[in-house]
Amino acid sequence: MLQRRAWVLLLAALKPIFARPQPAPAPQAPAPACSPLELVIARGTTEPLNPSYGLVVGDPLFDAVKALIPDVTGYKVDYPASFAIESRDLGAADVVKHLATQLAKCPQQKYVLVGYSQGGDLMHTAAVKLDPAVKPKIVALVMFGDPGNKGPNALSPLNCDKVPVFPADLAAKLKENCEKGDPVCTNDGTDSASHLVYSDPAKGYIAASAAYIQKQFTSNGKAGASPSPNVGTGDNTQALLELGEVLGAGKNGGPGCAAMLNATGTGGAKGTGSSSTATTSASATAKTLSVYTGAAARRALSAYARDDPAWWGRAAWYVAQVVGVAGVAAMSCANLIFAGLLDLNAMT
Repeated sequence: MLQRRAWVLLLAALKPIFARPQPAPAPQAPAPACSPLELVIARGTTEPLNPSYGLVVGDPLFDAVKALIPDVTGYKVDYPASFAIESRDLGAADVVKHLATQLAKCPQQKYVLVGYSQGGDLMHTAAVKLDPAVKPKIVALVMFGDPGNKGPNALSPLNCDKVPVFPADLAAKLKENCEKGDPVCTNDGTDSASHLVYSDPAKGYIAASAAYIQKQFTSNGKAGASPSPNVGTGDNTQALLELGEVLGAGKNGGPGCAAMLNATGTGGAKGTGSSSTATTSASATAKTLSVYTGAAARRALSAYARDDPAWWGRAAWYVAQVVGVAGVAAMSCANLIFAGLLDLNAMT
């Protein structure tokens, strides 16, 4: 009986992958109009969104905060999270608009701004455009892999303009999460897979961030800032290019600041298109696949542990996301083989 049930669940999980494309899972039930605290969450570039706020940071952080503050609600920033030049600014505009709307509708509500990767970038842009009346309502800002963590002269990985510095009154409520080696939030990081580890329980970023949010909420934003020590100095343009390729920006990083710097020769060593470059890309993609697989498994098990009746459906969705990353890995391997053949042909 148990064996049969296992097969039924496995087939149910695999069905969405091999069947015709299905619509995304139904959104969560509408949150109450006003709550004591709302997390405004902006996912990272090309990050899988479903079922709620984002795979790498949004969903696990919301669940962790919900366990500490049961009445918390969430808002997922409505923006493309793509490599399009306008993506970040569309997200920033949505944050500003949403907070203005909520302030009028829920004058007592408090907020936490959460940004991962490009989501952090857009939070910097939104912060300098906020209505002054909104700022006292923001009790915390929690960033993950934030480009602005590099310092006051940090450039946006999307379009090479300066990342605005958080205003002082908001910087006093800021927690920065930056993994050592992450090329997006450090100046010397060269491990593209480090940008994807923030949901790993062993790293502790989610638990620490949830505790920080609780502390800021209960103190009304007076608990102080929590900066990241991982800034460093140097030039990691090549690592940003590799990360862009892994995330689907296209050959040699496609659009984005790193690609622009690479094209003009001002951003460090250029990619050569050789087998060594392809090997690095394939290695980075393999690490990415491993990270996404781990995150997907943790999310599925978390849903099962909560006795979520649709846990297997969620698991199937996360498996589908991993299959998509696996496709990228396969293409990188094909590029590696092709580059090797080109090198071999050049030597003969």
